[in-house]
Amino acid sequence: MGYEAAVFGQKTYNGVALLSRQPATDVVRNIPGFTDEQARVIAATVPHAQHGAIRVVGAYFPNGQAPGSEKFAYKMAWLEALRNWVQDELTRHPALVLMGDFNVAPLDTEVWDIAAFEGLTHVTEPERAAFQGFLDAGLGGQLGLLALELGLVGLHARVRGVELGLGGGARRGLAALGDDGRGLL
Repeated sequence: MGYEAAVFGQKTYNGVALLSRQPATDVVRNIPGFTDEQARVIAATVPHAQHGAIRVVGAYFPNGQAPGSEKFAYKMAWLEALRNWVQDELTRHPALVLMGDFNVAPLDTEVWDIAAFEGLTHVTEPERAAFQGFLDAGLGGQLGLLALELGLVGLHARVRGVELGLGGGARRGLAALGDDGRGLL
């Protein structure tokens, strides 16, 4: 197929992978400094002609089960650890993409019926504040935020500046990179 794979999985529920046409380097599995038995994060650096290299972080955010539950507390601690690590990664890798299944709906329009989600995960203020923390850390870019405001796609990949050529078939996929307005693919 012509792709290189970096994979991190576990026997039961979770797993993440990155595919690239170029060999990935500096592969990291899970969030450094955050003790976690679940396979939820994989990161790697891939070469790119325009940007030199791109740091790609694939993440499967915890669901959180229900506000007030032990799983929700885990989700919130995990989100904080991921945000702190990604913010640190941005200092070393200004071209960084965070993508995956975020299990957070930052806007009411991200769910089919906001009233049906009242009191449930994905739309709570703590989750939305944690999501905002990724934007405040430097992810999101103008095009990513515009697409969110227009409700063009579910926001499950986050970066800086321009749309990645993921196409309409990508599951909740929007990504952006670089403030110069040029796409990656």
